[in-house]
Amino acid sequence: LPSLMAEHPMANNQATGQSFNGIPETLKQAGYTTSFFCSHEKEFDNLGYFLPKNGIDSFYDKYSFPAWQRSGPWGVSDEYLLDFALNKFDMYSKKSQPFLGVIQTISTHEPAKLPANTKYQSRFKEDFAQAYDYADHCIGRFMTEAAKKTWFDSTLFVFVGDHGRPYQPDYQAPLSFNHVMMLINGPVKQQ
Repeated sequence: LPSLMAEHPMANNQATGQSFNGIPETLKQAGYTTSFFCSHEKEFDNLGYFLPKNGIDSFYDKYSFPAWQRSGPWGVSDEYLLDFALNKFDMYSKKSQPFLGVIQTISTHEPAKLPANTKYQSRFKEDFAQAYDYADHCIGRFMTEAAKKTWFDSTLFVFVGDHGRPYQPDYQAPLSFNHVMMLINGPVKQQ
C-alpha cells in the first residue's frame, strides 16, 4: 500500500473497506503465523482494524502488556516491546511454525522522551537525539539477543523507517528528495 503525502492510507474511507494483497496475507496463505507488535493503542492510525483485515493474525498493543510496564505517553518502552516480541518468536519457533513478526517502535515519536523505567543513559543532551540514541540501543540489543536464538540463521530482518522528522526552517522540497531508510539483514551462506 503506497504512502501518499498528507494521507493516512489505513484510516481513509477508500482503503479501510478494502483488502490488500501484501506480505502478511501472502505469508499467511503459505502457512506462516503473522503478528504485529506496537507499544501504543491499536486504534492509532486505525491499525487494529486495517492490519487484521490484511493478513495479521495476532495484534499486540498497549493493552496486551501489564499496566505497570507502561512508561510513557505511548505505552511500553522499546526495550519491553522488543523483549516481548522475542519471546513470541521463540514460542513460534518451538512449534516449528514459520512466522512474520512486525514490530513498530515509537520512542522517537513526539514528545520523544526516554521512558521513565529505562536504565539506559544517553550521551546526548537534546531530547530527540536521546530518543534516537535510545532507539538505536534497543534495536542493537534486540539483534544481539536474536543472534542467540535457534531461529536467527533462518530469519530475514527488514528495518524500515516510516517517515523522517522535519527540522526548522521548513522549506519546499520535491518528492524526489523524500527517502526512507530500509536495511535488510539476513543469513549469509558460506561458499
